[in-house]
Amino acid sequence: MTLGPLKRARISLFQLLMLIQLSSEPKYGYEILKELKEHFGSTWNPKTGTIYPALRSLEGRGFIKTSRKEDKEFYVLTNKGKSVMNGLLNNIEKEISFSNKYFEFVNQKLSVSMKEKVIDIINKMIKENILLMGIMNIFSDDELDKKIRLNALYGLKNILEERLDHVNNMIVKLEGDSYELHC
Repeated sequence: MTLGPLKRARISLFQLLMLIQLSSEPKYGYEILKELKEHFGSTWNPKTGTIYPALRSLEGRGFIKTSRKEDKEFYVLTNKGKSVMNGLLNNIEKEISFSNKYFEFVNQKLSVSMKEKVIDIINKMIKENILLMGIMNIFSDDELDKKIRLNALYGLKNILEERLDHVNNMIVKLEGDSYELHC
């Protein structure tokens, strides 16, 4: 399966995370590792044996460079790295669209037992309140233009209201079917 620009640039999602971290300021390897561990918690536990080879690979392709400061090696995003990262981020709409179509296809082809497992996963995500929260946090960034955030939030609200109406209709139908089964 190709994921478009990630495949063409031969950059893993993990390496993209590192480029994004370096886009704000230079960092040393342990700092990158620590930030990822803190953010991902128990979801993913990156190791030094993963971080440093990935950094060397990015450096070898000219996406980052090493700078020494106070006996520490800092990693700095190069112009080539910025260009690759921007290209990848500019294609995020295509990536999301692909992911949506991917899950639609998977949903059509899964067996009933597998679909029930997917519903269990969704229930777990609901309990942990992780559906969309990673994406939603971007709207809290006060550095972003207020009008742009409001327009996007109103658009999102409209979509969510439509989806909620659909969910409510499914609930009514299922509850009606359950009532008919009990009669």
